[in-house]
Amino acid sequence: TDMLWSAYNFWCTPQHDGQSCDTVTPWAVPGIHKRSPELFHHIVQSRKNHFEGAPWWNPMQFPCANGKYYFSSVYKQLQSNRQHNHTIIVANEELDLYPLQVAQRVARVIGYNIDGMDLSVFKKVRINTQDNKGTNSVTSKENYMHGVYNISNYQPLSQKTRTVINKCWHEDCIALSKIPPYYKYTACHTELGTNTTSSSADDSDVIRLRLS
Repeated sequence: TDMLWSAYNFWCTPQHDGQSCDTVTPWAVPGIHKRSPELFHHIVQSRKNHFEGAPWWNPMQFPCANGKYYFSSVYKQLQSNRQHNHTIIVANEELDLYPLQVAQRVARVIGYNIDGMDLSVFKKVRINTQDNKGTNSVTSKENYMHGVYNISNYQPLSQKTRTVINKCWHEDCIALSKIPPYYKYTACHTELGTNTTSSSADDSDVIRLRLS
């Protein structure tokens, strides 16, 4: 849900914005392109199975039709590849909170020595996010505001929209919890009740995260 809301605020699309999109860096620009929770809800409700005009790589192309298989289908394709044993699934939330554990998991799989590597920077910054766009753009953690954007006047996604999208993605959310390292999100595991996270270098542990 947050990925779709973020993509809507991040990218410029001809369907929304006509010919005003930059062909080199097609980013949505405050003051030029209009975004709001109300407009986003209208898109999700009326075009949830196909958002014509959104490029194929943009999650907004099929806001709800992508649900039920978006992550799990990609994982199945990777499993069919002979290199599937080198496939690692990492939640953004885990990298944000536990960069060392993530690095240790990756290092074990690829046989890389990370001794002496300083990973503390991951807890301090965000890359290519909100108004600081581009792979070389950095936002310090204290200036990062989760789920709100300048272009939509720092208004959060509405709960009614979140409910619609969570329902669309419910099956995929369940499927993800069955794939190692077993991420469980409260969007489809309401029994968790709290927005707690835990991480372990042991992939057999259940990692509980919130997909809000």
